[in-house]
Amino acid sequence: MNLIEGIFFTFFLMYIIYYIFVSERKGLNFALKMNFIGAFLAPIIGLSINDILVNNNWVSSINIYIVCVITMFILFIINYLSTLKAGLDKKDCDEYNLVDSLVNSNKALLIYLLTFMAVMLSPTLQYPFIELSSNFPENRPEFIMYSIVGFYLALVSLSTTVISYESNLKKSCVNSDTDIVLKYEKSNTTSNVKKGCIP
Repeated sequence: MNLIEGIFFTFFLMYIIYYIFVSERKGLNFALKMNFIGAFLAPIIGLSINDILVNNNWVSSINIYIVCVITMFILFIINYLSTLKAGLDKKDCDEYNLVDSLVNSNKALLIYLLTFMAVMLSPTLQYPFIELSSNFPENRPEFIMYSIVGFYLALVSLSTTVISYESNLKKSCVNSDTDIVLKYEKSNTTSNVKKGCIP
């Protein structure tokens, strides 16, 4: 790699880091980025934690259930926080929608869990990536397997994030009929006071 290629890849990497972590820190695009990255890395983080447990002799080997639970926990937290933030991202809205975020995150979690199981049990979904990884020397089968799972989870996160986020955005700061009437009466009274219509 010559100097020009090195400079190009350095600037490209800096742009990617800027785009992911600095630009667009609110709205649907930010939620999509965070869920996509989190979904891709969650199984690998789960595998790493399982490795730590094995090294400390707390478990005897790589356990799919431990990795799955850690992965689902990470995905739930990220999805919950991103949908919770939907109310704050809405213009003229400053409230969290705790219950709807919880419901939507549980729905997304079910889809993630089904995706996790489908990829782990389906050699057809794994085959293209296993063929590609066979070209790399000294590959670790578990790392490759959970990277494949992360790839599919990241793809699924695009749809689940849009559904969860938009649902929360729509339900955030929605006033009831009573609230609308009270708000109207209050604004009408205030305007009349300013005009001197009310003593």
